[in-house]
Amino acid sequence: MTSRIFSTLATIALFCIGVVHAQVPRTINYQGYLTSPSGAAITASLPMVFKIYNVASLGAALHSEPQTVAVTNGIFNVLLGTGTALTLPFDTAYYLGVTVGTDAELSPRQPLAASPYSIRAASAEALTANAIVPGSQIADASVTAAKLASNGCTGGQVLQYNGSTWVCASPSASSGGTITSITAGSGLIGGTITTSGTLAADTTVLQRRVAATCAVGSSIQAIAADGSVTCQIDAIGTGTVTSIATGAGLIGGPITSSGTVNLASTQLLPTLACAADQTVKWNGSMWACATTGAPAAFVAAPQDTVITAVDNTGLVGWYSSISVAPDGLPVISFYDVTNRDLKVAKCGNPACTAGNTVTAVDSTGSVGEFTSITIGADGLPVISYYDATNGDLKVAKCGNAACTADNTVTAVDTVGSVGKYTSIAIGADGLPVIAYSNAASGDLKVAKCGNVNCSAGNTLNAVDTSSNVTGTSIAVGLDGLPVISYIGSGAWVVLKCGDAACSPALLKPRNIYSSGVASVAMTIGSDGYPAISLYSQAAGDLLLAHCAGQDCYVAPSTGGTGTRINIVDTVGDVGQFTSLAIGADGMPVMSYIDATNRILKIAKCDNVDCSGAIWLRAIGSVGSLSPGHSTSIAIGADGAPVIAFHERTGTTGALKVAKCSNVFCAPFFRRR
Repeated sequence: MTSRIFSTLATIALFCIGVVHAQVPRTINYQGYLTSPSGAAITASLPMVFKIYNVASLGAALHSEPQTVAVTNGIFNVLLGTGTALTLPFDTAYYLGVTVGTDAELSPRQPLAASPYSIRAASAEALTANAIVPGSQIADASVTAAKLASNGCTGGQVLQYNGSTWVCASPSASSGGTITSITAGSGLIGGTITTSGTLAADTTVLQRRVAATCAVGSSIQAIAADGSVTCQIDAIGTGTVTSIATGAGLIGGPITSSGTVNLASTQLLPTLACAADQTVKWNGSMWACATTGAPAAFVAAPQDTVITAVDNTGLVGWYSSISVAPDGLPVISFYDVTNRDLKVAKCGNPACTAGNTVTAVDSTGSVGEFTSITIGADGLPVISYYDATNGDLKVAKCGNAACTADNTVTAVDTVGSVGKYTSIAIGADGLPVIAYSNAASGDLKVAKCGNVNCSAGNTLNAVDTSSNVTGTSIAVGLDGLPVISYIGSGAWVVLKCGDAACSPALLKPRNIYSSGVASVAMTIGSDGYPAISLYSQAAGDLLLAHCAGQDCYVAPSTGGTGTRINIVDTVGDVGQFTSLAIGADGMPVMSYIDATNRILKIAKCDNVDCSGAIWLRAIGSVGSLSPGHSTSIAIGADGAPVIAFHERTGTTGALKVAKCSNVFCAPFFRRR
């Protein structure tokens, strides 16, 4: 599974130069946020390597430190210098490079910034020879004899202040003398002493150690000078009990002379053994043995999938694409057919049942078909789509998490009629990469963005000019390079790029597999190899292909060591508009349409290539099928799938969201 850091939270350098008041740690705290290519936050223990350079790119590492890092909901925190000691002087600019697992080092490198400790240390280093350090900043016992120069003093001399500076001088003769008399003050006896003698404590003033005790029931009233004590009997209440009443749960009272108090029968369990199959039951007045009736059956509370209409104004919801934002809430791009707009729905909770925000992000002309959404390295959505009015590939970069303000819309490719069948991912460098088709020629093209919103420095490449492309799905492999699964002239094709921009000269050989394929969706599996869900139009089946390498260049097989293709669902005409994600357990989960029954279905596999057990679940109706029908699946923050889909009813249609309550989307599911 591809891991990437898309938002650095903090980079702090803490170092000490020279001597300051307190010891400063020689460590660097670094925090980041790690996601999979689908934008899902990662929870795992991952090997990472942190390197420090004195250049922003290339160059040799001056410090290298491997650590095994715990990542929880995408967030991780490391303390550099704890595994490998930091010995750099930090007297110039440094840059931090991070490598996750077998990935290439993340780019760009992060510049290290000064912290309060290091700024303070820089101030200390800049002190001049005659600078004054306040006494409050000199630690106790830090000035030792070894640190004091002789300064020309001779034996027996001391440092003495002469009114303007410290100089060597002999001690004053008035510093000593002869004791002629000592007088005993208050509390002492034995003085006055004029020659020799002994001072002692006056026991009539100061009490001696207590040398006696009192009997049980008595306490000390006074202590004599010799340590003896005067005792007194403790005051104890006296009187005659004339009556004792019995309260709740007791019987036998009131007692006025003598008697016995007992527990009431209502407080006692039976003293005799109960018969077989009997239990102790309350009969209304006391506990008694009784035969039990059959217990009521336990019924688990329903935990079914929740389906919500997020937007149902007119005919909406075509070409839906879903991702889960860093806040754990789904965000969906889709096409409003009625108004011919690109829209974005930001859910107000994980199930999209309340607090949703729907925004028209681009409404200039007929725009928004073939949308694809992902989360950028800055945590904000980025969307690729088709401008039908101008025949352009466009990208919308959202200005906030809900895409309600400060959005940037850019026409990325305007040559000819381009931009259908788009699919977007975030590269290892944090910049978007998009696969799409040239509608006029049918060529497969790739756009590599030059910045986060694709507004400048973009690179456009035609990567397959021999196919009529009618569907694409792009992902970034563990090696940081894009891999594209697409439909070319009705066949399923996989193409591995040789660099981040998919330059034609560096492309790996195309892998052309089975024909008669009409829908394709790809992601990187938990083992690091591509997994692709396919709709076989010829057979009417849903398939899952699992590659044996990062480029899928090993020929397909059914159980061998090459690319494996397994049938997932074959009952009826199933598999159209398929979408694929990797569940929280690392296994594939797919959404798709059963055209025979016109319902949305989900398939959950129990291993990486779907060769084992498969759970199939019908979710809800999709109505009459249309060209813009789609399903899109992501994994929510709770580990359960969330699916965006279109339901058509006559001339209207809604964008709907299905939120599963468990990883299988099964009703009445309860772990045991």
